[in-house]
Amino acid sequence: MTTQVKWNAERLENNPLISPETHPLAGHNIQGPSLIEVPQWVSNPLGRFYLYFADHKGENIGLAFADDLKGPWTIHAKGALSLENSTFPTVLQVEPTGFEGYEIKSDWAPESHTWIPTLKDDATIPHIASPDVHVD
Repeated sequence: MTTQVKWNAERLENNPLISPETHPLAGHNIQGPSLIEVPQWVSNPLGRFYLYFADHKGENIGLAFADDLKGPWTIHAKGALSLENSTFPTVLQVEPTGFEGYEIKSDWAPESHTWIPTLKDDATIPHIASPDVHVD
């Protein structure tokens, strides 16, 4: 038997919750946010809600916290997980064979977005990104 839960999503007035303009420590390419209500079993929580996020080529999973979804949100300076404490590569990787000449066909111009990596950099620069947090 399947139980259906009825819910409603509503966009908050002050959005996004964090941005490069409001939270410079978050980086300029914030992506992959994952928001949780902190479980009761967490001792000494920083706030009622945790927002995990990363810069696409960042060196850590960021953490922001707040007692209310509407904020104010505070960036935890230490983040949640650093590249050196992960199991991901920490040194520049060798370019994959056959990578030369590869390009994406689109109208998008990466040279106009200096914070977005080239395809080669995307494949070889050590980074940690895209947090996906699940709490059971």
